[in-house]
Amino acid sequence: MLKNIGKSNKSQQSKTKTPCSDLFNSGGQGNEAPASGPERAEPVGKNPRYVQRGWNYQEGKAVVSIHWLRGSISNDLQSRVDELLSKYFGIGSEKPYGLWGYEKRIEYANGVHLNYDLSVSKIKGHRSKLAIEIPGQALDILHPQEIFCFVCSLRDMNFKCSRIDLAFDDFERLIEPFDLFQLAKFQGDVSGFRRVRWLEDVKIGGGSDGVISAMCAFGRRGEIGSGKFLRVYDKGLESDGKIDAVRWEVEFSGKKAQEVFDKISSSNDITGLGKRVSEYIGGCVNFPIRNGDHHTSRLKRHEWWLKIVDRLGSAIVRLPKIVKSIKKAVGWVEKSVSANLGMLRHAFGENEFWSWLEAVIDTGEGRMSSVHENILRDYFLKNGIPENIRRGRVECLEVPF
Repeated sequence: MLKNIGKSNKSQQSKTKTPCSDLFNSGGQGNEAPASGPERAEPVGKNPRYVQRGWNYQEGKAVVSIHWLRGSISNDLQSRVDELLSKYFGIGSEKPYGLWGYEKRIEYANGVHLNYDLSVSKIKGHRSKLAIEIPGQALDILHPQEIFCFVCSLRDMNFKCSRIDLAFDDFERLIEPFDLFQLAKFQGDVSGFRRVRWLEDVKIGGGSDGVISAMCAFGRRGEIGSGKFLRVYDKGLESDGKIDAVRWEVEFSGKKAQEVFDKISSSNDITGLGKRVSEYIGGCVNFPIRNGDHHTSRLKRHEWWLKIVDRLGSAIVRLPKIVKSIKKAVGWVEKSVSANLGMLRHAFGENEFWSWLEAVIDTGEGRMSSVHENILRDYFLKNGIPENIRRGRVECLEVPF
C-alpha cells in the first residue's frame, strides 16, 4: 500500500525526474519515488525500501490501495513484461512449471509471477497470451509514483485484466465486521449484493504466511459470481496489530475487472488514480435503512456509511450493453452447449435424443421475448426468410412480420 500523495512537492519536482516521465507526462504529482531500475535484484520482500501502509490520495480523507492484479498480455511482449516486473520486484527465477496450465513460470519477490508457454500447441491454447499475477503483498511495497507508472506501463502493453482488488482502511473503525454482518444479514440493510455470509477460519493474505481470520463477505467469487466480491475484516489481526483498521476490500473479476482497470489506468496523475480507486470502493455497495420501501434511492443511509462515502466518493461499474445477434447466438451454442449436447446424444440414443431436443426447442420458442423477435426481424430483413422455416408447435412468431 501507499501513503501521502495528496500534495505535490514543487521544489522536488524541479530537481527530480519522475520514474516514468520518459514514458508519459505524469505531471509530477505526489512524492517522488526512490530510484529503481531493472538491475535491482534484491528481494524487496525481505528488505522493503518503502513500506508505509495506506495510500492517502486527498490529504488524509481516504486511505486506499490497489491490492491485487491478475491478467494477460500478448506473448510477443514477454521480454518487456519480464523487464517491467524485474524493475519493480527484483530479478525473477525460472521455475520448471507454470500455473493455470502454462508450461513455465518466472517467479519474483512477494509472490509475483509470469506464466508462459514454449510449445506451439500450448501457445495456441492460451491464445498467444502470457499470464501475470501481482498480489497485495507485492503492491504494498511500491511507492505511489511507482504504482502509477506500473499501472500505466501495463496499460501501454494492452493488459487484459481478469482480477483487480481495491482496498480501503477505516482507521476510525466506524463499524466492526461482525456488526456489519448482523446488520446486513438479519436487517437486510444492504443493496448491491444478494448474498451475505460470515466466514471464519479464512486465510487472508497470499503465500504461506497468510493469517487465519474471520470476515463479512458479500457476493460470490469466480464464474458463479457477478464480477464483484466484497470482504470486510479486521486488518489488525492480519498485520499483528500494526494496522489498527477495518479493511474493506472489493475484488472485481471478468469484464468488470477490465472496465475498472481501464478507467483507473487512464488517470492523468496519481491523485486522479487514487480518486478513481476510492470511488469504485465506495460505489460497490450501499447500506440503506430498510423501512418497507422497495425504492432504495429513497431510503436514508446509515450514518457510519455516509461518513465512509464522504471520504471515498462513489462510482458504479456499468458494463456496456451486449448487443445480441444471430451470429452471437450461434457462437454461444457452438462454444458453450455443443459438448453437453454431444454427451446427451450418447446418453439418450438417437431416437430419444432428437425427440427431447425438438421438445426443448418448441418450449424455447414459446419463451422468446420481444428482444428475440427483433433480432429475427433484423436477420430476415438482411438475409431473407428461409423457405423451409418452421415455427414448431407453438405459434409464437408471425412470419412474415
